Amino acid sequence: MSFQNPVFRTHTRTGEWLPAPPVRRTRFRKRWLKRALKLALVGAALSGLAALGGTGWNLMHSDTAFAIQDIEIVGLTRHAAQPVLDALSGLRGRNLFTLAPSEVAGRLAAFPWLRGFMCRRHLPNALIVEVEERPELCAVTTAGGVFDIDGHGYAWPATGGVEGVFDLTGNLSPDSQDVQTLVASMLNLGLAGRVKAIAPARDTDSYYLVTRDGWKLLVSPDDLENEWHRFLQARAWIARYEPDRTAMDLRWSGRVVIAPADPSQDIGQPATNAGAQGGPQNG
Repeated sequence: MSFQNPVFRTHTRTGEWLPAPPVRRTRFRKRWLKRALKLALVGAALSGLAALGGTGWNLMHSDTAFAIQDIEIVGLTRHAAQPVLDALSGLRGRNLFTLAPSEVAGRLAAFPWLRGFMCRRHLPNALIVEVEERPELCAVTTAGGVFDIDGHGYAWPATGGVEGVFDLTGNLSPDSQDVQTLVASMLNLGLAGRVKAIAPARDTDSYYLVTRDGWKLLVSPDDLENEWHRFLQARAWIARYEPDRTAMDLRWSGRVVIAPADPSQDIGQPATNAGAQGGPQNG
């Protein structure tokens, strides 16, 4: 047996190398064997875990394991869950772990009153969809029925026999952001119950407001509060001196323009003459 390996040699104080004692060699072998055994056990454990993990991954993502059987909708307070369940029914049989949120989003896009959703898995075969409804601003009536609007460009058919606060006439759409901004301003001014309908004007940035007592007002949404105040200040004078006139152009700062006698005609530019009694055409 060779003792040239320094591990199995020792030396004297004079520097002479001598073979290590047998006891020391035995202890070293035992330590080496323990370390080798630990490394072998760790390697075997890691291999087993890798194999088990691969099997589990394949099992989770197979077509038959964890297939969706039950779908639950959580969070609805103002709308029925059945239409949403019907829209998601095609997901039954799909794997819980391979289903992408975009697939759920595509099916829920048919419901504009949904602001957002979150999917949760309930093993082994249930999909729970938490939804959030959009808060509604009010309801408006159109030729196509009554619609709820949220003030941010979304509209959906109203349910439960709701009546519209305002009527949208002409080609006004309930999901128009401009129309919804105007409606929100009217609600802030307390015009619900005082204004009956909103109609389009020739100018794309103007609208007609039809009050419940028969006035037809041409307004710009940008200055609605001041325009309404001008109407309140002028209506008594017009009712006294021009009782056959029920239409006004309120878009001109500091003045009110009386509309033509025929309310079907559009309101033009402010009149240049003062009119009788210095009438409201110039203020």
